[in-house]
Amino acid sequence: MSTKLDILYSRNLHLLAIQFAEKAHLPSTQLNSIVQKYGDYLFSRGDYDAALQQYLRAIDTLNPSEIIRKYLDVQRISNLVSILEELHAQKLANTDHTTLLLNCYARLKNVEQLERFVRAEGGVEFDVDTAIQVCRQGRYYEQAAFLAQKYGEHDTFISILVENLKQYSRALNYIKQLPPSEVFPHGKGGEVDGRLARIYMPTAKLSYQNGLKKRQIYSSLTTQGNTSPQNPK
Repeated sequence: MSTKLDILYSRNLHLLAIQFAEKAHLPSTQLNSIVQKYGDYLFSRGDYDAALQQYLRAIDTLNPSEIIRKYLDVQRISNLVSILEELHAQKLANTDHTTLLLNCYARLKNVEQLERFVRAEGGVEFDVDTAIQVCRQGRYYEQAAFLAQKYGEHDTFISILVENLKQYSRALNYIKQLPPSEVFPHGKGGEVDGRLARIYMPTAKLSYQNGLKKRQIYSSLTTQGNTSPQNPK
């Protein structure tokens, strides 16, 4: 069996080798190994898209780090995205894969794909904390906020609203609908949660500044209104 396959490999007859393996009902791991060899052959010839299709076919048994490195070396970011997305779809991705995928989206400036990834309902698993962190670093604050809210990361969600989006009212409204145990972890008589300080302090400051500005405008208008022109003699 192996001798026949070696002969086909030596003649670059990889498709025949795959067909031979399928007819012989070889185990999936062995078949995938043959498929990967075909992918490697196509990659060596610069046919990156065709190689990608073979790698995706055998993705459940190949070493993803090796394939990712190959596409990184030739800067084929769009192909790399396809591999990383499939790893997530097959629930084979780790935190490094999630980080790399989101960074690829950012590099390609493909907000649509990023949105689709973070808002996917089922079928895609990833490390939420990593995804939130990468989105914040890439200034994709709305996407980071969506993930934090969706997965109940209250502190992180409030932090994004206040520190990144400056949406104090939205943060206050969110706090209001949280259960008391989340807002006052030590009970109503205990120390107020740190998240409230992050919200109320900047909000109070803005309210004071806005109120002061309004009073200054009102005072200016009142002064002008009380200043009447002198009657001509």
